Amino acid sequence: MRHILTMGTFGRVSTRLAGEPQDVPFITCFSSGPWVRQHSGRVLSVPGASTSDGVKLTQFSNWGVDNERWLLESTGDGYFTVRARHSGKCMDVGGASTAAGANVIQYTCNGSNNQRFRLVPSNNGHFALQAKHSNQCLGIAGASMDDGGFLVQSPCAWTTNESFRFAP
Repeated sequence: MRHILTMGTFGRVSTRLAGEPQDVPFITCFSSGPWVRQHSGRVLSVPGASTSDGVKLTQFSNWGVDNERWLLESTGDGYFTVRARHSGKCMDVGGASTAAGANVIQYTCNGSNNQRFRLVPSNNGHFALQAKHSNQCLGIAGASMDDGGFLVQSPCAWTTNESFRFAP
C-alpha cells in the first residue's frame, strides 16, 4: 500500500491495516516547496524542467518553479520514493549503481530499490537521503557550492553536503 504525504511533521504513527497494529514511520513535506541543501543554500533541481528519463539532478539557485519541488511517497517499509513535481518522475540512482559517485537522475517510476530512499534526521531540522539499494547517502559531487553541481551517491559521512531541509 502506498501513501502520498503532503504537509506536517516527522514522526511515527500507529496504524492497523489488517491484523496487529503496526508502528509505521511517516514524514511529510511541503509538497509545494523546494529542498534546500544545507552546505550551499541551493535547491535540488531537474535542469531545464526536463521531463526526459536520465536527466542528472543538480543543485541550483531557488527560482520557485515546479522542477525544484518534490513529493515524497511512502513505500510502507520506512523508505520513500521521491517524485519531481513537474514531471511525476522518480529520483533514481542511475543504473542501480552501487559505486560511489554514481549520478542521481530523474527516471520513470518503477518501484525498484534504487528509487527508494530513507530520510535520516541530521541536525537543525535537516535530513540526509540514504539509498536503499546501496546504503549510500546523496550529496553534491565534490561538495560544490555552485549552480549545476550534480547530485551523486557516496558513503554516508553525515556532513552538511548530505543534508537538506524542506522549505515552504
